Amino acid sequence: MAGSSEATGYASGASSSGRSERPAFGIFQALLARAEVFIEFAARVDVDSLVHLYAMSGQVRALMNARFSTVMLAVAECQAPESRRIFRFKVYRSLCMPDPALRPHPRLPDEVRLVPSFRWLRMVLYREHVAEDIVAAMAERGHKMPAHASATIKLMWLMLDVPYNLQRIALFHNEKLWTDRDLYMLTLFLLKLDMAFNDPMDTRAKRDLRRLLTGQPSLTLLWKTLRGTALTSHIELTQLYLRFSYRPRPGLAHLPVFGVPPPEFGITCVESYGRRNGQAERFLLQMDDLLLREAHRRQLGLKSQFLLMLAWGYLDWDEIELRERERDRRLAAHGGGDPNDIYPWETELPSPAPLRGLHPTANETFGLNMLLRAIATETAPDAVDPETA
Repeated sequence: MAGSSEATGYASGASSSGRSERPAFGIFQALLARAEVFIEFAARVDVDSLVHLYAMSGQVRALMNARFSTVMLAVAECQAPESRRIFRFKVYRSLCMPDPALRPHPRLPDEVRLVPSFRWLRMVLYREHVAEDIVAAMAERGHKMPAHASATIKLMWLMLDVPYNLQRIALFHNEKLWTDRDLYMLTLFLLKLDMAFNDPMDTRAKRDLRRLLTGQPSLTLLWKTLRGTALTSHIELTQLYLRFSYRPRPGLAHLPVFGVPPPEFGITCVESYGRRNGQAERFLLQMDDLLLREAHRRQLGLKSQFLLMLAWGYLDWDEIELRERERDRRLAAHGGGDPNDIYPWETELPSPAPLRGLHPTANETFGLNMLLRAIATETAPDAVDPETA
């Protein structure tokens, strides 16, 4: 018992040896002891909790203010890496704030530099979530898309933040920003949207709803529509059309229509989204207009890929390739011959133009001839079976 009490006294500081009592360990204080440890911790905390810590703790506020830009970028890189690279904070000046550490601007010594704020961080995380959920919502409707489609949707959202034709055209001409693969994915995404917004049994398919939703200043409305929480009534759709491209008749321009005031008629289809106080504006080039122009300029030949894009997600390409090899093997085992003799129309089809930036085997995997040959194997009445010939 004496030994036990002596050991207890040593641990608690009650020993007669004069040792001081150990300070109690606190996990929060340990995180604040080193800045790099706290940054790693902050990168994995949701943004609301980080805002609460910044508001309540003076130690956290002092630590973050000393390196505010580093903390914001670390959180964005950990939780939304693609969106951080696409929606750079230097482009969104209104979402930035003066550096709390009062560091000077690199080119303007008399001014304090701007750093990303919590508003920019919330925007980045929100758009990351919405873009990923748009891909998920399309898949739930039966229109699957490649994994890279979410990055292309974010690039498309970046273009919506630029409501001027010249700047949009310049960004599309930038092949480092818009690669050939991104143009391919944007074409596929727009085609999938047309499929989602049209009845497959209706031969009068239209693109109006897709252009209406992708022509808005944000993709939030498109996301909510795919999730069934927006445009749930005819009046909402009518009001959206009035704000997009409605032009009133002479003599009626002063009257509101379905609750939409006259100043809001057709504002989202003109440059600057009608923010120049009624001044004459040019019509804004939409995503499909810009896409077709740039694809033609680069000579990508996307038209030959339309059938493949429509069929993407519905066919097992590994199984198609396996059937192709099995068919060739059976032909060789029964006297050989040219496989094109069975499917002569394949030689008349243009071969898909190679798309720079795609996987090296993309032309083999996404071969138009392979797709038509697989379909013909199942349905063509004139196909000849070598075993019964």
